[in-house]
Amino acid sequence: QIDQWYAPNITAEALAKTNHWDKSELIDFLKKGAANNSTTLGPMREVVHDSLSFLTPGDLDAMASYLLDLTNEKNAPKPEVVDRKLAPEVEQRAAKLYADNCASCHQANGQGIAGSVPPRAGNPVVVASKPFDTLAVVLQGVPARGDIPAMPSFAGSFSDGDVANLANYVRTSWGNKAAPNATPALVKTWR
Repeated sequence: QIDQWYAPNITAEALAKTNHWDKSELIDFLKKGAANNSTTLGPMREVVHDSLSFLTPGDLDAMASYLLDLTNEKNAPKPEVVDRKLAPEVEQRAAKLYADNCASCHQANGQGIAGSVPPRAGNPVVVASKPFDTLAVVLQGVPARGDIPAMPSFAGSFSDGDVANLANYVRTSWGNKAAPNATPALVKTWR
């Protein structure tokens, strides 16, 4: 944890198999802070802006090679098995929240808009083992950056239950297989 942000899993297995990063996409992400299906958030934006964006191509290549090296995965923890379905009434309410507040930018299918709005489908922040960064994005919003428009905060308009349901909805929709482990109590703490 740094500030109120958590880094997603960057083991080689997660980068290559779960998040579907290849080397060139990872290099772009490290240099520009946006690539594939993700953008930097919180303090990682500063790391890219103030440090990684100045690395040489050789250093970026070496860093990406190291991060994607599956030989370091022998002792990686195994993911927990969790029921990833929402109750039908929860899914219906959360789908409406998404449709009314998120789909105009992130699209009804969660694919986002290439080069402008990050997708929810397959996004490493969304499918991280814990929902912390998803909650932070919904509660705090995200400032504009380059070609990426600002995302507003929903802290003032969503209840703790709404935020938890929405987070769980995006974590389990469009092929996302994250645990629906956001709770109203966790949201209250996160506020």
